[in-house]
Amino acid sequence: MRKKSLIIGLVFCLASALLGGSILSAAGDLPPRPPVPTAEPPVQVVTGAFIRLETTPAAAGLSTGLQWRDLFGRWHDVDGWRGETEPDGSKLWWVAPRDLGSGPFRWLVIDAKGKTLGSSAPFDLPARTGETLPVVVKLNS
Repeated sequence: MRKKSLIIGLVFCLASALLGGSILSAAGDLPPRPPVPTAEPPVQVVTGAFIRLETTPAAAGLSTGLQWRDLFGRWHDVDGWRGETEPDGSKLWWVAPRDLGSGPFRWLVIDAKGKTLGSSAPFDLPARTGETLPVVVKLNS
C-alpha cells in the first residue's frame, strides 16, 4: 500500500511539473509584472520612496514613461507610470515600500509625435524608505 501511495505521489508531481511547464511556455516565459504604481502616495502612507526624472536640458510638457526589463533583456512599459514633465523638466513618482530595491527600470522621454528623445541608463528603485533617486535623461537634440 505504501509503494502504491508513493507511485501515485510521484506521478502527480511529474504531471504537475509537466503541466506547469506548458503553461509557462504558453505565457511567453515572462516574469511576474511589477505592481501598478501611482503618482502620489496614499494619504495615510508615510513610507516608501521616490524616483525623480530630471531632463537635461530641462524641458516642460514632454511625455515620460517608465519601462522594466525582463529576464531576456526585453523592455516593457509599466502601466501607470506615465505623465508629462513639470516646468522644471522633472517628473516625480512615489515608490511603494513593497517595490523598494526592485529593477531594472529605465525612463523614456517622448515628444508629441511619439519619437523617443532620450532614455536613462537602467536603474533599480530606491532601496530605503524616504530615499529619492534622481535619474537624469539627456535629451537628443
